[in-house]
Amino acid sequence: MCVQGAVAAYHLLGVAYAHAYQISEYLSRSSVTSTEGPLTSVADCLYYSFSTLGYGDIIPTDRVSRWLGIDEAITANPSWRS
Repeated sequence: MCVQGAVAAYHLLGVAYAHAYQISEYLSRSSVTSTEGPLTSVADCLYYSFSTLGYGDIIPTDRVSRWLGIDEAITANPSWRS
């Protein structure tokens, strides 16, 4: 039961960051640059939040989105915890 709660919390954290990226993109249209074009949907932000941190196909370009990326890398990355 504890593992299921941890997995659910991890997913909720990723969804929360995806929405934060979407809000950042809404407030400043050039906050995130993508090779595919602008992030226009929650699905694009979920992709960025869960799978592209560090790949380089989506790049945060303003200060707020960069800090969101740093914060997500620190808080949502389970590999540094043991």
